[in-house]
Amino acid sequence: WKCFFAADAIQFVKTPLFVLQTRFDSWQMAHIFKGDGGVDAYQQEGTILEATLASVIASRSQALFLEACRVHGLSITADWDRVRINGTAAHTAFFQWFNGSVSMGRNWIDCKEVGCNQDCY
Repeated sequence: WKCFFAADAIQFVKTPLFVLQTRFDSWQMAHIFKGDGGVDAYQQEGTILEATLASVIASRSQALFLEACRVHGLSITADWDRVRINGTAAHTAFFQWFNGSVSMGRNWIDCKEVGCNQDCY
C-alpha cells in the first residue's frame, strides 16, 4: 500500500517527473497527520513534506511545484491557473519544464508559512 504515496514510490521512478504538490494538504492533515487543522500542525506538515521531497528538489530529471495553499487536489481545481509562485502558475511551470525552457530552475517552491501566498483562498 505504501507505493500509493509519492514519497515512497518516487525512488522507483526512472522517467522524468513533474511533482505538483501543496505544502499544506488538507486531506493529508485530516487523514494521515491527524492534526487539529491549526496553523502549528500545518507548519509541521509542511516541514515534513519538504524534507520528504528533498530527492525531487535535488534531481536533474524531476521538478517540483510546491505551493503554500491549504487545499487538496490543486490540479483538478480552478487553482491550477490561479495559484502562482513568483508569478508563475502551475500549468506554466509544467510547460516550461516539459519543453526545457525553465528560466528559474527546475523547482518552484513557495513561501513556507500558512497563508503567505496571496493567491490562495
